[in-house]
Amino acid sequence: MYSESPSAVVQTCIEATVRYAAELGYEVTVVKDATADYSRDDACCLDINIPNYASAIVTTSRISAFIRPGVGRA
Repeated sequence: MYSESPSAVVQTCIEATVRYAAELGYEVTVVKDATADYSRDDACCLDINIPNYASAIVTTSRISAFIRPGVGRA
């Protein structure tokens, strides 16, 4: 998805957060179709840079299969 408004964009916000979390030892999963960027060129880091740091890159349909309502809630 490409966005004209400032949001959590792949090239800056998401890439930096994923890299920092990985350096701290976290296993990071990126939901690729829940991200935005300003252009197709900017979004290329999702395919190029993010795999160097993220443990997994998945789609919303794939990750939602692992989420069960009520699990972990008090």
